Amino acid sequence: IISLYLSNYKLLLLCSKEVEPALDAIQTYKCKLLFSLPFKLTYMINLAQIKKYDLSSLKFISTGGQCISAQLAKRLNSELNIEYLNYGYAMSETLVTSSKFYELNDFDENEYNFGI
Repeated sequence: IISLYLSNYKLLLLCSKEVEPALDAIQTYKCKLLFSLPFKLTYMINLAQIKKYDLSSLKFISTGGQCISAQLAKRLNSELNIEYLNYGYAMSETLVTSSKFYELNDFDENEYNFGI
């Protein structure tokens, strides 16, 4: 998080089920990074109003805590142009060694095992 601050990234952490305020914040503050749980990402990507927001600044999503489907990762890339996905699925003490960083522009659904 310190390196994000030093590199002038704006950080957004989704804390409630309501994603509209977060989408508004991404648009207003041109956030590049989003921390969220997979179920909230699914809710967000399926939200009908998502197309009214300019989310072009968002390039990186960090997620974990539950399985994320390869289809969701693919949709995040194709519909929101998310370039990078960091996926962690372990105890917080071991997250540095157990998380995996994916570049979604070279996405091959058969190579990805999110939370499996």
